[in-house]
Amino acid sequence: MRTWRALALALTVLAGAYWLALPDLPAAPLGTPLPAAARLNAGQATGPIAHAYRGRCLEGGTGTRCRAWHLVAADGRRWWLPDGSDRGDALALGRQLVAHLLTDRDQVTVMDVRTGATRSFPCRGACSSISMSRDDRHVAVEVEKGLVIHETATGRVTGTATEGTPAGWTDAGLALTRTRPSDTAPGHLSSAELVEISPAGTTLTRRPIPANLANGPAVSPDGRTLAVASPSGVSLVDAATGEVTRTLAVPAAERVLGWRDGGHVLVATARPPGGFGSLTAYHVLDVAGGGLRPLTADDRDADEGTFVLGVSD
Repeated sequence: MRTWRALALALTVLAGAYWLALPDLPAAPLGTPLPAAARLNAGQATGPIAHAYRGRCLEGGTGTRCRAWHLVAADGRRWWLPDGSDRGDALALGRQLVAHLLTDRDQVTVMDVRTGATRSFPCRGACSSISMSRDDRHVAVEVEKGLVIHETATGRVTGTATEGTPAGWTDAGLALTRTRPSDTAPGHLSSAELVEISPAGTTLTRRPIPANLANGPAVSPDGRTLAVASPSGVSLVDAATGEVTRTLAVPAAERVLGWRDGGHVLVATARPPGGFGSLTAYHVLDVAGGGLRPLTADDRDADEGTFVLGVSD
């Protein structure tokens, strides 16, 4: 009897040691976590953030992975921002900056990923989404009645737009799509246009586009091409003429999230039934050759619709 008791005690101690020796499972795949203030230590990230996503929350789930924004560097290193809010937040990635919009606070925090320096400024009420210019100098925040453009260095408002849905930043400014009811366009219930504005809010270009292309297009960095998901794949549209120049086969394409650079776009596709995790998969599409490759294996851990693409040349 004493032998069995001794064996049971030994097994209990061994099991306890095993569990104590296990790493913090939520943190292990992500490398070193950011401090609670969402600051990167100086020199912690020496290159741009390639993409980011918000972690999925299983029913009743808690912990560092749940609701946190996960940052993935171009070299594969990862961190997280622990300030995710159940009441809503959004993220924008630049070349060296990350902009974090906390909608429940009406506040934007801009962080330099190389130095860890942060600065915060208020946004004008009912802020809902954010995007960053390709040169890191401005962010555009969607508000209840349009868009407000801020300088990232100071938070100063440089321009506004009363209407339009962001289609991405070009090298010159911010591209927007606008739709209006139309009585003159035959066979269409509305007309649409692609408008490019400067950070000061002035109109740079204004071009008509087919109304069916105004829902969720992504504009290329040079402003010449729109990429939009269609039932047959991803269509490339000449921004100057509104004509579809080519359609690339992408099975189950749902939306185009943006351009990774001048030759690749990030596409969200429906994942086949079965398996586990997110119902959406993410792929990088080569617009020249049509090649398609998975972005990352960890997209199953992403909350639906939260992938954010970084800026590269």
